[in-house]
Amino acid sequence: MSNKLKIIYVCLFIPFVILMVLTFFKIKHFQEYNRKVVLAKDIRKVLESLFLDLSENRNDALLKTPVDGRWHGDPEYIIKEGNLFHINGKTRFLVADHIAALRVRRLKQSPNILEIRIEAKSDVTLVSNLRIRIH
Repeated sequence: MSNKLKIIYVCLFIPFVILMVLTFFKIKHFQEYNRKVVLAKDIRKVLESLFLDLSENRNDALLKTPVDGRWHGDPEYIIKEGNLFHINGKTRFLVADHIAALRVRRLKQSPNILEIRIEAKSDVTLVSNLRIRIH
């Protein structure tokens, strides 16, 4: 091969490799973004269920969270194999998938604020922290 062909070959090969690497990272980033969107939708489902419980005073356990600053689970919700279920008597209702943790707490400094922490997880993790004023 002549030197001119080698130079042309190298000049074409290097941009091709760079383009492929950039494409790979863009696809990987896009896939991670899509997974986070799915997790955000699952967190939204949990929040809708919690807000419904609070607005209709159906979940006394949330309102009776001890004012000790420690994170507590909600006894009316259970996580089993990454799925969050709402327990109503002996019946379980599926609320959302991909949920790793649901914790609530109240601080001594602000007992009328209920803090909620929801962690959704697949191969990426998304955490939502929320503060609600309760009366």
